Amino acid sequence: MADIRFDELVLLGCEFHMWPSVSSAADSAEPGVEVVAEDDRFDTEYPANNIMRWKSTASREGDRFLLFIWARIEAPRLPFRLTFDMAARYTTTDDELTAEKARPTLIWLAYPFFRELVYNLTGRSPLEPYALPPLTRLPQPDEIEQQPPGT
Repeated sequence: MADIRFDELVLLGCEFHMWPSVSSAADSAEPGVEVVAEDDRFDTEYPANNIMRWKSTASREGDRFLLFIWARIEAPRLPFRLTFDMAARYTTTDDELTAEKARPTLIWLAYPFFRELVYNLTGRSPLEPYALPPLTRLPQPDEIEQQPPGT
């Protein structure tokens, strides 16, 4: 059985865009520009399903794994868009475990930190905090978009 230890996680970049409220849009609207009522513009509740899309790549050097994640949370009627890049470092005692085979486990170990970041950022905005749904099983490699190293 492989032993993988989570060592550190670093937020490399983050962008949070919140769409203007109807009242501020109405105040700055040009004559002849229609302002949509807030009830028609955004959903009143966040979607229950996971709307986070991500790409990842993992590499191994000696007894260390390095995971890079690019993630985006966006939906047509969601009042914000969030994009972030993170890197995580792990140590393993298994000499035969490849980075590609370990990648789902590496994501699983880092996922609580993604949830915390999203919840904290949205909670500090005027919006209600958004909680990513819990990850109830390891993601399979074919369910994760892979981004080639260096892109």
